[in-house]
Amino acid sequence: MKNNKREVLIGIFVLILTLGLMVATYLYDNAALRMLTIATAAFGIFTFWFEMRKTKEIAEGEFILKLNNCFIENSTLNEFYKHLYFNEKINDDDWVSLITYLTFFETLYVLIKRNIISIRIIDDLFANRFFILTSNLQVQERDLLKYPEVNRNIFQLDYEWRKYRKKENLDEYPNSILEKHPELMKYVNL
Repeated sequence: MKNNKREVLIGIFVLILTLGLMVATYLYDNAALRMLTIATAAFGIFTFWFEMRKTKEIAEGEFILKLNNCFIENSTLNEFYKHLYFNEKINDDDWVSLITYLTFFETLYVLIKRNIISIRIIDDLFANRFFILTSNLQVQERDLLKYPEVNRNIFQLDYEWRKYRKKENLDEYPNSILEKHPELMKYVNL
């Protein structure tokens, strides 16, 4: 809040200074005043750009925090993640949880596809949670291989995320469903 007040005051000061210089330039038609007005306007534009970028980064951070809270506060997602993490048997009672977990990542993919977030932003928090899902043999057999048409977004996210991690020289997760089952690549837009 303190920074916002300071930024507003700086913005008002730059605006008043620019307007004052413009009036003085109009009244006195002085070349030095014109240059000073242009420099002040350029500074104002830079300050505006800088503040917009900073605001975007803060909003992005808040969004990621909310997304993470959405995941960790959802008992269904947490319970299913525990199954995946400890490689516990997934039985029929876990079916709805699996669908919920898949839907969470399908939603993430839609946000990525619409350029609302990027894989770079979510990688640290969600890569393990995603690849532990897609590389799980039970999940593959129970859902991903059985209903490939329905899981297009999951395959697309898997493909794009692995491509991103490779490009960034990050650790690759084993058991890629797309490498083990190349026939699924027909569901991926290259």
